[in-house]
Parts: sequence; structure tokens; C-alpha cells
Amino acid sequence: MHKYFFIVGLVALTLIVAACTTEVEVVKEVEVTREGPVAAAPVSSEPRELNLLVGSGRDTEAILQFFPENLTVRVGDTVTWKIDSDEIHTVSFLPDGAPVPPFPVPISGEDPGNFMLHPQVAFPTRLPGGDVEIYDGTGFFGSGILSDIPQGPPGTPPNDRITLTFAQPGTFKYLCLVHPGSMTGIVEVLAADAPRATPSQGDIDAQGQKESAQAHARMDLARQQAEGQAEGIVNFIYHSDVASDGNDSWHVKAGATELVTADFNTQILEYFPQDITIKSGDTVVWGPTIFTVSPSTPRPL
Repeated sequence: MHKYFFIVGLVALTLIVAACTTEVEVVKEVEVTREGPVAAAPVSSEPRELNLLVGSGRDTEAILQFFPENLTVRVGDTVTWKIDSDEIHTVSFLPDGAPVPPFPVPISGEDPGNFMLHPQVAFPTRLPGGDVEIYDGTGFFGSGILSDIPQGPPGTPPNDRITLTFAQPGTFKYLCLVHPGSMTGIVEVLAADAPRATPSQGDIDAQGQKESAQAHARMDLARQQAEGQAEGIVNFIYHSDVASDGNDSWHVKAGATELVTADFNTQILEYFPQDITIKSGDTVVWGPTIFTVSPSTPRPL
């Protein structure tokens, strides 16, 4: 029994001594997050080669638009516009204040009424396969009539694109000389070392596809309107009541555009209706659709 108490006392004494002679450290780790400005990714000033599309649609459907319409590049970048439609277009940069060249012009020395295409509309300032032109914001630069079909002897390359290298910063407007009232675009050129980022080719393609999808949606709506099937378009008339003389009067729409927004960049080159059966003595009028737009009509894209 005494031995037991002795051992217990010895263990207790050992623990007391250990507690007095052993230093115990408690370490608390704290992770510190410091907030500060995040350095922007370095902007590359290396010249780039970028691509845009001109027009869209085939056969009887034409979309008069550049894809995308607006572009931001840097000095030294090279941009190529390529035709993507069987409708003819141009990509033309005019000097500041210069008038838009007329599409047809009288032929010098010919009888009145004889016309030809204006040379600035018809012919490119750079022949297919020639050296890339340098655009500095002055002078006239034009693609001529763009087409993916060769317009010369066998072996002649098609005049299907225009390529420019931009040499000066600025904001430059360009247009199609075939459709000058509706088909325009803008190129903003930044200095080569400007800190602002510019879109990549992937960004450009994505924006072009978005704008193209919106344009094709308007095209679909234009067809529905021309066929008298669109919501909010009422009083679509292609067949009137019988006239007093017993004959009918018919109305055929020649072509179609989106009516609610008067979007003339989307065009359908068809008759509505395409087929019509009449009797002798009836009257047919080809012209604009007779329609009324409901005030509550949803506006398209």
C-alpha cells in the first residue's frame, strides 16, 4: 500500500517538474490577403491580319450589311473584307468631304440616256493579287465591284476582296457605293501602343455572327409581313372586291423589306404572291404593299 502511494506521488511530482521545465508554444497561422491594383494584361502592339465579311444572303434574299459593321484596330493592322453574297457590293473609303460617286454616269460623247458604271464604283484601286494598299485616312480607296465569280479571261482571279493596312490613327467611315444610303461601316484605328485592348479575330467573328443572325431574323419577319402572316400587319390586300364592271383588281407586292422598322438592309427580291390566276378583264397592280401597322406591334431585333 505504501509502495502504491509512493509510485503515485512520484508520477505526480514528475508531471509537475515537466510542466515547470517544458516550454509550450502555441502557434497560430494567419493567411493575410493584400488587396491592390491588378495589372492589366499587356497589350500586344504586333501588327495583326483581320478579316470581315461583306453582305449576306443568296438568290432572292440580300442583306446589305458589313459583318461586323464596326471594327477597332491598331496602326499597322491589316484588314481584309471578303464578299459573302451573290449581290454585288463595294468597300469604299472616300476622302473627307468628297461626294459619293454616282452609280451610273453618262458616257462622254454618246447620246443622252446612254450610261456606264462610274469608274470608282466599277474598278478596284488595287488589282487582285497586287500589293496591299496603305490607308492613311486620305485619298480614295475602293474595292470595285466585288464578286466571287471571275470577271475576265480564264485564269483571272476573282475580285472578291479588298485589303488595307492602316497607317494612321483615327475613325474612318466606309460604304458600299452600290447601296450608299444603307450600307456603311466604321473602322476606329488606335495608336500602335495605345493601352486600350482591341478585339481578336474570334471576337470579330462572334460579333459578325451575332449581327448576321439578327439580320436574318429581320429577313424572316419581312417574308412573314409580305405574306400577310406577321402579327400587327393588318389590311394586307392582294385581291379587292369585284368592281362595278364585274372585273377584279389585284395587287402584287414587288419585293419586300422589314416594314415595322423600315429596315432597307434586308431585301427579298420576289413577288408576293408569286403565282396568281385571274380572268380576262381583271386588273393587276405591282407595287408596295398596302398595310397598316398596329401600334402594339412588337418591334423586331
